[in-house]
Amino acid sequence: MIWKRDLIWGIALLVISLVIFFYSFSIPAPPFASGLARTNPYIRMWAIFLAILSICLIVSSIIKKNSEKANIILTFSSIFTIGMLAIYLLVLPILGYIISTIIFLFVTMMFYLILSKDIELNSKKILIESFKYFAISIIITIIIQQIFVKVLVVVLPAGRIFSK
Repeated sequence: MIWKRDLIWGIALLVISLVIFFYSFSIPAPPFASGLARTNPYIRMWAIFLAILSICLIVSSIIKKNSEKANIILTFSSIFTIGMLAIYLLVLPILGYIISTIIFLFVTMMFYLILSKDIELNSKKILIESFKYFAISIIITIIIQQIFVKVLVVVLPAGRIFSK
């Protein structure tokens, strides 16, 4: 039933928002940061926003108790994406941002290409598409890296295999 699924997700997201909100009090602020220059207020703001949306989802699911069957949320592609994201987060400190992100984007895009189209794995078209997606992965990674490093002045992980 849709309303039960929404109720469960609403409660789960409310718990996550509360954990994030209370965890934000333990994040140390840099010595030069004060007031809104710290990260804590923004984390708390997003946690409060998530809590408000979670409460809205809980209330709407209780009000609209209908008997519609819910669609399956965890399909093979969503499980694959969650797994890839977990692997990405695990290898990020080891390989660094650039290599990890390029691999993550490329593998994920190729997976969805193969899943969405009838492409033979040994065809010439898959080779051309893979070069295209590899180039897109590199371009997106470099653009995001430059935004974080140059504009936001955030140091991205270099990776343990490249550190001295």
